[in-house]
Amino acid sequence: AVLSKAYSSVSEDAILLTNSGMNALFSAYETIVEARKKEGRNIVIQLGWLYVDTMEIIEKRNANFHLQVNIYNKLQLEQWLEKNHSTVAVLITEVTTNPLIQCVDLPWLSNICKKYDIALIVDVTIATPFNVEVIPYCDVAVESLTKFACGSCDLLMGAIILNEKSKYVQAAKNEFSKYSISPF
Repeated sequence: AVLSKAYSSVSEDAILLTNSGMNALFSAYETIVEARKKEGRNIVIQLGWLYVDTMEIIEKRNANFHLQVNIYNKLQLEQWLEKNHSTVAVLITEVTTNPLIQCVDLPWLSNICKKYDIALIVDVTIATPFNVEVIPYCDVAVESLTKFACGSCDLLMGAIILNEKSKYVQAAKNEFSKYSISPF
């Protein structure tokens, strides 16, 4: 209920709790990538220098990934997408990035992803939904509740927040829990 309010009244049915933030990210990543393979889209874009476990999931789970470290070089990303967008499944970034504490222009990125038919996963762990509104701009938000939910870092839990208006979420809505582990 608290997360539903924090994420602009996303329905509680669109929030899946997992045993950790990394499991939330992994579940969202696997679900979107698996669904997009049917369309011949298998490339994953990592935008920014992200939390090390996130980068490891991207690198180890998919040999077809593109890394753009500089989140501010919009032209570089647009030029790369112009040539390669037809095989891109998903773009993953953080708001704000961890550990560099950089913030991508999320409205701009959302428009680019829509233009090129690319799903967008945003990890909002550092900023939290209480400080940054992400759902209107992404297909799936993920976060580690360990960082802020208890204030003592003695809770291990994550969340997947589905944008119910997203066509990617609608196409795979029942699949997001396939890879997730329920909280203990």
